Amino acid sequence: MFNPAPAVPLPEASYKDIDTLIMNESEAHILSGSDASTESADLTPLLSHFLQLGVRDAVIITLGGAGVMYATASGKQGKVAAKKVQVVDTTAAGDTFLGAYAAKKAQHVDGEGEFGYEEALEFATLAAGKTVGKKGAMAAIPRLAELS
Repeated sequence: MFNPAPAVPLPEASYKDIDTLIMNESEAHILSGSDASTESADLTPLLSHFLQLGVRDAVIITLGGAGVMYATASGKQGKVAAKKVQVVDTTAAGDTFLGAYAAKKAQHVDGEGEFGYEEALEFATLAAGKTVGKKGAMAAIPRLAELS
């Protein structure tokens, strides 16, 4: 799992060594070399771009309060909306999202059945949403019991 923050352009050959690429919209534009000033609402071409470069499992672009878009090497793609929350502090939201997604992925390490991308992304979005509702970093990250 790779989160390129802060983002800098990477050698194209490096993408084949990434299972899951998780980044925000700005980072996606930096890594792809696309012009963010001409960005469209449809980020599907960016998702496809990173899969074509060799990302092995999934590409995820976080969109803040608008949720997240994703595409997988197996052909799944979609958007998960974020729940509307009162934003107090965005510190640690991205790290919380990444950690929550990684936790769901780790629970599936046995490989039995199909991994639930939408479920994992909904969980990660919920965790990040809880985080932005509190001030600070570590103190704002929710405990598992707060996410049920």
